[in-house]
Amino acid sequence: MVADPTIFSDALNHRNSIVFQQQREINGLYVALAQTIQEEVRYYELLQNVSESAARRQANDLIDTVNAASDEVMQDVERTILKNMRSISNTVINNNVTMLSIAGLSVPLLRQQMAQISDRVIQNIVSGAVYRTEESIPRITSTRAIGKARARPSASAEAKEAANASAKESAKSTVRWAKRTHRPSWSLSSSIWGSNQQTHQKIREIVLGGMAQQKSVYQISKDLERWVNPDKRNPWNLINANGRRIYPTKVDYNAQRLARTMAQHAYQQTFFEAIKDNPNINGYYWMANGSRPCPICLANHGKWFQEEILDHPNGQCTMVPNLADDWKQRLTEMLM
Repeated sequence: MVADPTIFSDALNHRNSIVFQQQREINGLYVALAQTIQEEVRYYELLQNVSESAARRQANDLIDTVNAASDEVMQDVERTILKNMRSISNTVINNNVTMLSIAGLSVPLLRQQMAQISDRVIQNIVSGAVYRTEESIPRITSTRAIGKARARPSASAEAKEAANASAKESAKSTVRWAKRTHRPSWSLSSSIWGSNQQTHQKIREIVLGGMAQQKSVYQISKDLERWVNPDKRNPWNLINANGRRIYPTKVDYNAQRLARTMAQHAYQQTFFEAIKDNPNINGYYWMANGSRPCPICLANHGKWFQEEILDHPNGQCTMVPNLADDWKQRLTEMLM
């Protein structure tokens, strides 16, 4: 048997390209949201020094306007994710069709049959069905891997301690995500709109916190614009109505993480479905990928697996099929 990275190399390259393009698309959606708020900034700049009751009405109007714009953004995010999942899945299928066509099978017929795999994979992911069995909680989240950081032997004690802490937090985050998606109620749509509700809540906190600080709605709208724009550094001086600090976070982080995770799972699940009935492929090798692979994925790097393992959120790892040395000849003979 031999690991052949060329069979699904087009799919891997396409996935990488889609993830990069997708990040820019989603970033652009939130920049556009910030531009919508900029229009509110200009509007409220002309309506300063109003009565307290008028300011409250303005604040409520601002919340409604920004929430409605956020809803539109999330609709576009969902469409973007679905479009890219299907594109990645189809490329994996096309790579598999190319491999099978070596035996002389009709390419159009193969593509028609394989398209059903892509449809099933996408539906199982977006509905959450793929996450609802006990074996679907990724083995990569095993608590045995928690804390197995790979600090350099020459690293200081402080560096090793920091690496261990990072590994533990990464693994715990993955376990939490796996358990959330394992819930019967999880779906792509519910995840997107749940995240949007969090955005609504944060918007309300910023507005009401600004009112509590005696800020004008003009000043509050400027705070919101800066908080929403992913290209700007978040303000540190925001507090909610109870006087607690609102810590700066990237408003597009949840959408970006979900988009990357769905792209990765579309790639992985289509790969698993494409190879599972091929007698010339015996499992696959897990290959850690990305600029900063986590300690858990590094521990799995180069290892051979037969079972399906879903990557953790933001994962970028790849799989290389384990092929029979004479797979081309055997495939031809099998289909004669």
